[in-house]
Amino acid sequence: MARRLAGEVAGAGIRGEALFQVLEAYRLAMVPRMERLVGDDPAFLHPARSALILLADVGGATPSVLAASILVESEEAELRAGAERVEEVLGRAVAEVLESVPSSGPGLLPRLLAADEDARLITLAERLDQVRHVHLRSPGALRRMHRQTRDIYLPVASRTHRTLERRFRRWYDATAERAGIGDEPGHR
Repeated sequence: MARRLAGEVAGAGIRGEALFQVLEAYRLAMVPRMERLVGDDPAFLHPARSALILLADVGGATPSVLAASILVESEEAELRAGAERVEEVLGRAVAEVLESVPSSGPGLLPRLLAADEDARLITLAERLDQVRHVHLRSPGALRRMHRQTRDIYLPVASRTHRTLERRFRRWYDATAERAGIGDEPGHR
């Protein structure tokens, strides 16, 4: 996955020190994964996939935004790189972008809507990768993410980026049909 990420980032015109910064973010994101995960856990591939979504679906991003997207982990806190280490290795610019990304929890929708576009795009790319692989988790996680997609991520995507909105909608509808999860009245 590191080779693919390097190729896609370089293909987007990011070279030299900026490419190195993105790949260092990937290396940093992989440290806790190498320490905690076993086998073919899909979380191994998650950091690179978030950046690849930004490159493929959004059409690119700055090196700092790509680096920050690699480091965001909304589901498993133990897989997050420490903020001090991020700033030490990648610099203040990446640390600031990463800090601008709202964390999960109560009031996430208004915080996302108030966030700058880069923070929203990072959040949407990271969450899109999470929902695309939630079928590998428990049925409870699937229902939770389905609800969150409807209540939080679809509204944010609709205000942020049409392609991401379309991808969330496709996942949401297909999952509802496949898993028999229905909307509550008034949602759609």
